Amino acid sequence: MFPDAPPILITPTTLEIPLTLGQRALTLHFYDLHIPLHHIAKVAPAPDLSNYWLGFRVGAHLPHVITAGTFYHLREKADFIYVKDTSRAIRIELVPGAAYRSVILEVPPEKRIAEAIEEIQAAIEAYDRTYNTKNK
Repeated sequence: MFPDAPPILITPTTLEIPLTLGQRALTLHFYDLHIPLHHIAKVAPAPDLSNYWLGFRVGAHLPHVITAGTFYHLREKADFIYVKDTSRAIRIELVPGAAYRSVILEVPPEKRIAEAIEEIQAAIEAYDRTYNTKNK
């Protein structure tokens, strides 16, 4: 009924989340997300979104069905969320100054949550080694 979660693509410098036309319509977000790896502070399993204050939304939220869109908070940056199955979601926390506070995405069914987290963390470590960002 609703489009599946977007893929998480890792390049040497960015984490890319391409959105299909259906995902863009559902989230009211009209561009793909491109997150520079040096903007990622932490990657972990996502909290249970049914007990999570999502904020004011631009998008869709049908509890236990889908949560998709940008969720704004009063004194903090917004979160971008696209999750149908909360048990398969990861939270990518971003550094201050990034476009969002965090991005919460569902991991594709063929991948384990721990595997997705390890891949992103490995890409961040490779970026740090290549561009030596920790010593600047």
